[in-house]
Amino acid sequence: MGTMIKLIGQDYKANKTVTIVLLVFLFLSSLLLACGLRVGGTMASSSNGLNDLAQPPDYLQMHKGDFDPAPLNEFVDGQEEIQEVQVVKARNISNVNIRYRGDTLESFLMDNGFVTQNQEFDFLLDMENKVASVREGEIGVPVYYAEELGIQVGETITIEDGGYQKSLTVSTLIRDAAMNAALTSSKRFLVSGPDLDELSRHTGEWEYSIEFLWGEGTDTAVLEK
Repeated sequence: MGTMIKLIGQDYKANKTVTIVLLVFLFLSSLLLACGLRVGGTMASSSNGLNDLAQPPDYLQMHKGDFDPAPLNEFVDGQEEIQEVQVVKARNISNVNIRYRGDTLESFLMDNGFVTQNQEFDFLLDMENKVASVREGEIGVPVYYAEELGIQVGETITIEDGGYQKSLTVSTLIRDAAMNAALTSSKRFLVSGPDLDELSRHTGEWEYSIEFLWGEGTDTAVLEK
């Protein structure tokens, strides 16, 4: 050990500048590694907390067109591994029919579904991580659009299609455990039941999200097949 210290001392005296530069780089590398681990830990903790509250589905299947619940119920009854199932109706509305501050959302390559709050699981949360709710005439906007466009509570989102027009007031921003990420191609807007019924009579098309919660240890690949 003494010999090692002596050699390091001799090397330092012979190459002071190089040694100091190496020490600085080692310190910065350690600092960046520590910061990265902290950020990663914070993100993992935040994601786990969001999932615990929102209870996103373990598996979901999207479906457009006519929907007959009978085959689904028959399938679920025969699978003990399935703990819960729910079918979420979303009214898909084209980006060109959604306006904010006079401009449409057609520059965003997103599928936008207008939904009501779920009752069993896969809850849409507000910015305080509480299950979000909206009243008639209000809308909850995905946090993705709030960040991209600067949408704030109190502003207006307008739905237009032909001669139909409906304005909704932004009452909350939505955190969506299933579709929060920018890379996810679908986003969900939260509206009231009466408003969703009205929108469905004038614009868009229905899409169904068939969502499952599995029991512990379930082989997802088998049930998916």
